[in-house]
Amino acid sequence: MIFSLTLRVNNTDTYELFHVMDIQAKNHDLTLRVPVQSFTEIGHIAQRYNQVMDALEVNHRQNVESLEELYAITATAVSAIENNHFHPSDFDDFCDRPDDLGILARTLQQMLELLNQQQGDLITAKQQLNSVEENKKQLIQDIFSKILETRFPENYQEINNLINGISSQQKINLLPEILKVKNIEELSKIIGNIIKK
Repeated sequence: MIFSLTLRVNNTDTYELFHVMDIQAKNHDLTLRVPVQSFTEIGHIAQRYNQVMDALEVNHRQNVESLEELYAITATAVSAIENNHFHPSDFDDFCDRPDDLGILARTLQQMLELLNQQQGDLITAKQQLNSVEENKKQLIQDIFSKILETRFPENYQEINNLINGISSQQKINLLPEILKVKNIEELSKIIGNIIKK
């Protein structure tokens, strides 16, 4: 009779073990646990199985959290690119992680810092270039005016008013002709032709 009762308990324990395993296989539910009967072989197997499932569940949860954070890092990077709005501090929440996501966040943060620095340098260089261009135009204007004032002192103001309507490049191209002309009429005609173009 005792043997029959033990056999029935073992069969029930075995059935419950396989039943939970089947449900987990179908539903992928890592939260299910097998009932444990402490003093049977199946009970020991069930206990070990539950320990494995505990470890798998923790690992799965960590993987899901890491994947969500990876999506968050990716979304932050994509948003920065789409909006042309690069702030390294956007990745501060992820940088303290000791894993690969932390390394990725710190790398992206360093890249954004470098990108922001390069953009700042580019803006500064562009401003300097514009300043040089303006200085060049002013220098051309000054040289041109000085030549005209020296060559045609009596009509300088009239000629200077005429040349204000032409570009710096046109003034540079006109310079050899100004040095060749002998009178104000020739010069006015040359400047007039350039303005008409």
